[in-house]
Amino acid sequence: MCIRDRANWVVTVVQDSDITLSLTPDATWRPLNGTVKLTSKVMIKDAPLAGATVTCTVVRPDGTTQTVALLDDGAHNDGAARDGVYANAFVGSQYGVYSLSAVATGTAHEIPFLRTTFSEVQFGSGTAQISGAFSDRGVDTDGDGLYNTLQVDVPVQVTTAGEYAAFAELRSTSGGVLAYANATSELAPGQRKLTLNFSGEEIWANGGNGRFTLADLRLNDMGADAAPLRIDFKSAPYTTTNYARDQFQHAAAGLTGVTRDYGVDSNGNGKYDELVVQVEVYLEVGGAYDWSGKLVDGAGLELDSDGGELALDAGLQTITFRFDGRNIGTSQRHGPYHLVAFDLWGDGAFLSTDGAATTAFYNYRLFEGAPTRVELYLPAISR
Repeated sequence: MCIRDRANWVVTVVQDSDITLSLTPDATWRPLNGTVKLTSKVMIKDAPLAGATVTCTVVRPDGTTQTVALLDDGAHNDGAARDGVYANAFVGSQYGVYSLSAVATGTAHEIPFLRTTFSEVQFGSGTAQISGAFSDRGVDTDGDGLYNTLQVDVPVQVTTAGEYAAFAELRSTSGGVLAYANATSELAPGQRKLTLNFSGEEIWANGGNGRFTLADLRLNDMGADAAPLRIDFKSAPYTTTNYARDQFQHAAAGLTGVTRDYGVDSNGNGKYDELVVQVEVYLEVGGAYDWSGKLVDGAGLELDSDGGELALDAGLQTITFRFDGRNIGTSQRHGPYHLVAFDLWGDGAFLSTDGAATTAFYNYRLFEGAPTRVELYLPAISR
């Protein structure tokens, strides 16, 4: 082949490689002048690769840079020497976000390599910190004897006046999240507080009972460089006094979130005649109640409906729906199925929701009415 005309060519070569590089700070946030440890791993497939040269460029919030050598010598919190783990640390002397860029170079199987990876870490400004005594109390805002909110006071020691915000979650004794809350306020220098208001209805709905933990508490400086900046963090700084679940605001009737479903083969032919779906409800007042609901597939196609009436005591009760298995089988629609348009009404309460339960996966062929599978066998044709 003869090329008569000159031309500019760009050749791009893409090559798969088993060599990877990771960079992991030991924290995503530190207070001002705190120390962050950087750990990097060079891997070839699943094995660590020793003998590489790894450096990390730290870009400070003002744009200046610092180069940190990540070493695998056993003397920089990197574990054993020459184990493929490279580490070192740096101090954040400016508040804001630091960009991190690690580069590894070396030779593997006599072929040079270069790998790059990125991360970031944030340092607080020192304008305020979480410090002092916490407190909590239930608050009944409508006079019905139930707590509409659980207030938790977060102590803040303020150095520089400004707008500050606290964010946190409330967790049960088992660690489950009960509610979220945040508070924002202009604070003057000195010992101040931000008051978090956790919803009583959310605490009740999520089964809150006992002493609660204030968790993942963040303090942000909302005016730092015209953008929110995290300036302090406490993972679990406070435990509340003891509360009973029924002290918190709740409706006269509600779903507890507990459900159960199973198929029933009443004639022993290996096909489900019914799909039973049970939902647990809480009733403040016992009495005569009516209930109804619909079963739909994932696309919202109605497969069956059920309803009835019964006498229920106050407290936790189970409502049982029995859906016709033949309607499910003939629909040729697989599960999971959904209990929707659930209504419960009676002497003491009214409850209505469009999503009461979701079943496990069911193949429609498990139910009565499903079409019989037909196997076709074509005769062999000889020539």
